[in-house]
Amino acid sequence: MALARSSLARVDDAMTLPRRISMVTATRAEDPGARTLTPSALTTASIIPRTTKKSGRFWAIFPALCLTTFLSSLDTSILSTALPTISKELNSGTLYIWITNAYLFSSTVVQPLFGQTSNIFGRRSLMILSVVFFALGSGLAGGANGNTMLIVGRTVQGIGGGGIGTLVDIIISDLVPMRERGKYVALMAAIWAFGTVIGPVLGGALAQHVSWRWIFYINLPLSAASLFLLYFFLKVSHPRGENIFKRLSRVDFLGNGILVAAVVSILLSLTWAGILTGILIAATGKYRAFHFLGFALMSVGVGLFSTLDNQSSTGHWVGFQFLFGSGAGMIFSSTLPPIQASVREADMATATATWSFMRSFGSVWGIAIPTAIFNDKIESILGRINDPSLRVELSNGGAYGLASAGLSRTLGSNRKLLSEVIGVYVDGLRFTWLLAIPFAVAGFLMCFPIHQLELSTHLETEYGLQERTL
Repeated sequence: MALARSSLARVDDAMTLPRRISMVTATRAEDPGARTLTPSALTTASIIPRTTKKSGRFWAIFPALCLTTFLSSLDTSILSTALPTISKELNSGTLYIWITNAYLFSSTVVQPLFGQTSNIFGRRSLMILSVVFFALGSGLAGGANGNTMLIVGRTVQGIGGGGIGTLVDIIISDLVPMRERGKYVALMAAIWAFGTVIGPVLGGALAQHVSWRWIFYINLPLSAASLFLLYFFLKVSHPRGENIFKRLSRVDFLGNGILVAAVVSILLSLTWAGILTGILIAATGKYRAFHFLGFALMSVGVGLFSTLDNQSSTGHWVGFQFLFGSGAGMIFSSTLPPIQASVREADMATATATWSFMRSFGSVWGIAIPTAIFNDKIESILGRINDPSLRVELSNGGAYGLASAGLSRTLGSNRKLLSEVIGVYVDGLRFTWLLAIPFAVAGFLMCFPIHQLELSTHLETEYGLQERTL
């Protein structure tokens, strides 16, 4: 099997060599002062892998990628605690779910398109464009005087966030050898996790003490800093040669359109271990065991979530989340390397974009499905609440919008009614967690067909850092 893979690799190199030579020749033609390369030199320059030593410009680019990742992750969760305040001020009603889902939806559906077009227009221009979209959407959402403008702003913001999520992974793949990518993907996962965790805290604090609009305005100076770093330091090359219309013809616009329609249909119908994993993958080149362990921890964690109630101690709900988060971190860090190891370098960007898409697509399901299950369960047990007016407020998705400390304070004087409401919420959440267990177990079972592939320690790509000419 190893011999067959080696033979195929040599055949692939032979087939792609003329294209590589023509690209080098074209580059030299644009630079009259460059020395002339002989065919043998061209062959050697084309095939010898890039060195893995990181330059100063790499370490200037990396903070920019970290900052843009933090921006994108922050807005996936920052609204969770502030949404009741926003819904009340804008009288959102049943539109509240789209304030959250508009971002997740738009960020998900654009990821394959960004992955495909990054080979045409280059990583740099699309990355800068993504941050511009993110900042524009943040400004629109922050200045919104109604639900429509807020949802439009969140949609534009999501387009930028989707581009950021995809292109960061692709750029890291262009700059770092496959064997080392786990460390950098894991670091990005940690930043993503930090942004996701701090989002609800920051969102709630801003909504309560300043204004919910600053949840979006805070992105503007951060986006400006990110744009500055990207503009001056993100100098990456991409092949130029074919006519742009010919390259655009390779983009699957029809497929992307069908994908958008499919995701819309689903939404309408459904209305820190990661760092250690990345280091271990880089050290050992093994990832399969982390798949099993990650999904096992997630399965146990989800099962333990279903045991929580209003009497559970802080140690229980913190410990259970740590257990689940450890498993999720392992899965996040260990899934991209085997995907990239199984495809050709020419397909790397598309494969990485598909991975990013599926990750975000799962996030959409992770919001839409539990919300639908929770609301449906609440509807079925609202009869346990004796106050008719409160039953009306909690029906038709109102339970989610009212899920805040304000409701407890409002009902504080009526202990019996407060106990009834808490009991309804606990049972609704428990039912939601119980139905999540099969999904985690299914992930564990799907690990069995995964094979262990060799992770390369060399960087072979046409999209790395541009080499400066003296």
